[in-house]
Amino acid sequence: MEMTAQSLSQAKLPSCSTSLSPPFLHSKATLAASNFVVPFQSSKGYVTKLKFDRIRSRKQRNLGVIYASEGESTSSDVTDRWLLEPAGDGDTRHIGFKVQMPDAFEIASSEVTVGRLPDKADVVIPVATVSGIHARIQKKEGNLLVTDLDSTNGTFINDQRLRPGVVATVPPGSFLVFGCLDPEEFKEFKLVKRTQLSHNVAKFKFALPTPTSVLGLPIGQHMSCRGKDQHGDDVVKAYTPTTLDSDLGYFELVIKMYPQGRMSHHFREMREGDYLAVKGPKGRFRYQPGQVRTFGMLAGGTGITPMFQVARAILENPNDKTNIHLIYANVTYEDILLKEELDELASKFPNRMSVYYVLNQPPEGWDAGVGFVSKEMIQAHCPAPGQDIQILRCGPPPMNKAMASHLEALGYSSEMQFQF
Repeated sequence: MEMTAQSLSQAKLPSCSTSLSPPFLHSKATLAASNFVVPFQSSKGYVTKLKFDRIRSRKQRNLGVIYASEGESTSSDVTDRWLLEPAGDGDTRHIGFKVQMPDAFEIASSEVTVGRLPDKADVVIPVATVSGIHARIQKKEGNLLVTDLDSTNGTFINDQRLRPGVVATVPPGSFLVFGCLDPEEFKEFKLVKRTQLSHNVAKFKFALPTPTSVLGLPIGQHMSCRGKDQHGDDVVKAYTPTTLDSDLGYFELVIKMYPQGRMSHHFREMREGDYLAVKGPKGRFRYQPGQVRTFGMLAGGTGITPMFQVARAILENPNDKTNIHLIYANVTYEDILLKEELDELASKFPNRMSVYYVLNQPPEGWDAGVGFVSKEMIQAHCPAPGQDIQILRCGPPPMNKAMASHLEALGYSSEMQFQF
């Protein structure tokens, strides 16, 4: 979501009536962002492309006035007044569906704070990467100024991170960004630990800007990683971290490296101290605790990573009572990813999570599923069709196609299914 910051001295907008109620949280503006990067575009030049009647119509429709306190009134100095206005369609490019966009609102005070907590900040952005009190925005001599208030994840003008406590001018045409990731621009993160799990699987741990930084990736969504293939050409592929926002200061990727995989080559060559270019979030999945009674999960190979992330988020939240039934298919026993972690979750929450493994080439003495995931396996190990359940699936294309056919035959409607 983008916000255009426009100088009212350019638009010649008449004074806003202080009787107008701000559209969010009474005297505060809540930026209803579903992604974790909320950029403001500051562009005095852009306002010359806006006609006066368009500005006026927005003001009359629903223009709130944001004060630093209830008692402060708007300044009569028209040359030092600013309007923050959303731009874009509500993030359909990044999360796959539209979110409600806030209306334009005026920064009427000479100084306001930006943060995540409604009881502390004047402009509220309820997103994980935004600190309780994140930054200060000021109007001074016709300029828009910003100061990072020692936030966890930093304040950026374009790609430049601001030094905490240092006042910076927001240049025309630039972006003010809160948080670690950006859905439009790649940012680089340092590999601090590589752990080889098998001959072709490794866990990569990347450091965030500070030990208390939060990645801020919504549950079940993924991010794009950029690298070089064996020919030196750029390649981009989506991956889901196995870590959550409760894992401060870092994120981890569990990667299976295929012999001919282009991005696999990049990860195979990565060494501690190297950097990975990442942007996000991406994906259509949006999870709210308690949205269903039970999840059935059908995963194959590396498709386990979004399932594991969702399962962790559910089971580690004491207020979330959702149950999980996972069927996880692989070719051989050695191909099973995150088995120790999955078994630990199932052991810790025996009444809420079950895992049924299926192998195409099982070892001797294997007592779980054999072959491919069948309708009978789904009937035995997943919740029956119902309005309060959902089946999540993620695997190779042939498996996804077969699972869709099985689910349809078993009576699961499209609303009861989601494919990552």
